This record gives sequence, C-alpha cells and structure tokens, in this order.
Amino acid sequence: MNDLPYITKCLTPVIYADDTTMFTTININNHVAIQEDINKELKLVSDWLKLNKLSLNSEKTKAMLFHSPQRQVDVPNIYIDDNKIDFVK
Repeated sequence: MNDLPYITKCLTPVIYADDTTMFTTININNHVAIQEDINKELKLVSDWLKLNKLSLNSEKTKAMLFHSPQRQVDVPNIYIDDNKIDFVK
C-alpha cells in the first residue's frame, strides 16, 4: 500500500490499516473536465489494485463533496470498474 500515493497525480490517499480514503481539491466550474479527470485517476487506482491482487468493495465505496451550502453544485458521475459511486452527505 505504501506506493499507492505514487499512482495518481490528483488524488491524495489517507491509509489506515485496511481502510483508504482518497481526496482532492477541485474547481467545480468545469463539471465535465472534473468528472473525466477523477474517473481517469480512479481507473489508475483500480488497475494498481488489480495488479497487486487487492480488491475494492465498490458497494461500500462512497463519495462526498464539501462546499458552501449557498452554492449550487452539480455532482459528477464517478465510476470504479463500471460501478457508479454514490454520493453521500
């Protein structure tokens, strides 16, 4: 797991035991580019996991956006291995 931080350019992993959280800071003005970039990075992570014979439970995987409550935000469609990741509050 120690080399996971080197797999992706924009996602920062926080690893604790067998649990990993990945986060990034984004500019929400370009919704389509953000969605494409995050999905590309998650594909790299997914490929790395498979290469290292690790699995990801996509049913337990969730996404969260932090933003000002006054700002209307379009939630991007994020996928891992063709499984859409749900956003939670």
